[in-house]
Amino acid sequence: MTYPVDVSGVTVGDCDYAGISREEMLAEGAREYVEEGIMFVKEYFTNKEIKSLMPGVEAIAVGKPVLYREESGKVGLMVKVTGYGAGEPDRGIKLPVERLGTKKQMWKAENFAYFNRNELYQWQYGGWLH
Repeated sequence: MTYPVDVSGVTVGDCDYAGISREEMLAEGAREYVEEGIMFVKEYFTNKEIKSLMPGVEAIAVGKPVLYREESGKVGLMVKVTGYGAGEPDRGIKLPVERLGTKKQMWKAENFAYFNRNELYQWQYGGWLH
């Protein structure tokens, strides 16, 4: 049984900031840029098959977006993506897996997705598969 992707942590107007000043957020067009990006992130994960995002998982939760500035000066959105599964993780999972529960039958794996101008820019670990 598969479950939908949980994007409840991704809401318009609600994100954290890293390397972005308050003055920049008050600039003309800044709010619209962030809101458009947040909607893109939400739609990106809602429209994907869970198995295409992370093989072997039964559920995925997408965390609150963070507006960040790269060392190059580019601005983008980052979200933490947590995949949950039961039993043995799929061999395609090359991320660190944390066992959950008293019997350790459940597990989770985390990654971070970076978006720039309404496109997936990169995964922190270089992608789900090696």
